[in-house]
Amino acid sequence: MKTSEILNMYKNYLTLIDTKSAAVEYTGWLGRTIDRGLSYMGDCLTTFNNIGYNLLLGSTGDDIKIEQTENSNKNYGTDPTHTQVAKDAVNHPLNPLASELAKIAVKDVATRILDIWKTGSDPTGEDLAKYVINTYTLHPVYQVTDWANEPVNKWINGNKDVILRLQSATIYEHAEQVTQRAVSNKKTQEILNYFK
Repeated sequence: MKTSEILNMYKNYLTLIDTKSAAVEYTGWLGRTIDRGLSYMGDCLTTFNNIGYNLLLGSTGDDIKIEQTENSNKNYGTDPTHTQVAKDAVNHPLNPLASELAKIAVKDVATRILDIWKTGSDPTGEDLAKYVINTYTLHPVYQVTDWANEPVNKWINGNKDVILRLQSATIYEHAEQVTQRAVSNKKTQEILNYFK
């Protein structure tokens, strides 16, 4: 489509709006009342559409997370989906740790940006980009991420119970395993007591 065609369509649209406005004014209070009513109906339909889309997208997002985590990709090994390792959900056990690490990374990068602005040492930002890539986007398995060691170790020392919870794919599996261990220990004690 050519620019002249778009401009012509826009001109036609403006002419239509002017004609409608003139017709509304010509018909007086009745025209204004009908115009306001139609405008109100349009706003209502837009609002209901937005609510519907938000509900649909929100519930679909939750369903996808559940499907990816509990059903379709349970044995992901070294290739988990983003949903399975994301700590975005507030109730995820690793959310506080992820938040703390993000604060450290953001503070470091912001400090470097301020330094670049003051000194003009990296006008293209290429050095900063390389630094961020080589520091914060590396998987800990493949590279040493020393910047995270201290906060991670501190978090581990204060969250032994969470680490046990993370050994299970879901909170329900964790509860089942804890219950099975308790029952198993009780049965073992009964058997040992029988042979004493």
